[in-house]
Amino acid sequence: MASIYNIPPYDSGDYLKNNIVSYGGYHYYARKDGNIASNPTPNHSDWAGVTNHNGIDKPHFFWKPSYSTNVNKHPKVKSIKFGDGYEQRVQDGINNNLTFLDLTFDNRSEREAAAILHFLEIRKGQESFVFTPHSPYNKAGLYLCRGWDSSFVFYNNYSIKFQLEEVVD
Repeated sequence: MASIYNIPPYDSGDYLKNNIVSYGGYHYYARKDGNIASNPTPNHSDWAGVTNHNGIDKPHFFWKPSYSTNVNKHPKVKSIKFGDGYEQRVQDGINNNLTFLDLTFDNRSEREAAAILHFLEIRKGQESFVFTPHSPYNKAGLYLCRGWDSSFVFYNNYSIKFQLEEVVD
């Protein structure tokens, strides 16, 4: 049974896809089955969870959502209307068009659901992380997840839903 609370250190032995380990102050998530003996550290392609973003190591949310992804954009604009019907508009601030993503992860195994929920749980709704949305918005950025919902559908089948909010750190 997968758990988001008992995370072993990265030391030795076999691992399965979506296993979670702790190493060097970060958490890593296995991308595929393998053996730790062949790789002395989790800083290689078999593992994910940390990436370099603008010269800083940041947590990386790498799981792909289901196809039911919604993108919300609400640019902040200040406007003033004049008596003759003329309206003048100007952007409000330098980061006035941030992205909001509604993501769903359906039909996920217990191990994958545990890995996704662990990732969100340790961010505690306050730590930003790197995520790359789908096309045409496919540019890596910093996002924040303030809350999430998870559902146990039936044996080894979970659904997770949450909104990501683009942030500027």
